[in-house]
Amino acid sequence: SSGINAEYGGPELTPENPVVGVAIQADPPEGCTKLLNSVAGKITVLFRGGCMFVEKVRRVQEAGGLGAVIIDNSVDSSAVLAMSGDGNNNVYIPSLFLNKEDGEALLDLYSKDRPMTVIELRDAPPKTE
Repeated sequence: SSGINAEYGGPELTPENPVVGVAIQADPPEGCTKLLNSVAGKITVLFRGGCMFVEKVRRVQEAGGLGAVIIDNSVDSSAVLAMSGDGNNNVYIPSLFLNKEDGEALLDLYSKDRPMTVIELRDAPPKTE
């Protein structure tokens, strides 16, 4: 599935420059307060809502995370959302926003039964006709 890159910093994800890591779901799931679980060295999965996207990603970064995937909390969101920032360019890890359907598919891959699920964050190559 394809996601939307953030507008507030972090490396640009390209097909040639992916970030690969073990997935972990954030605790708390929205990531709007200090993370209670260890996300160091992992790609953290969070849910939209409660605070700005950039705040969530900063918490992951401060905890040593490799990257963040933020899943939409509404199936009715038809508009493409911009993951805008707050004017500070102090985010250095990549992050993507996924729609609810794609996010649920990711969560189906990651489960308590399979705690070592590896995911790859990258932008899709341009479509050719």
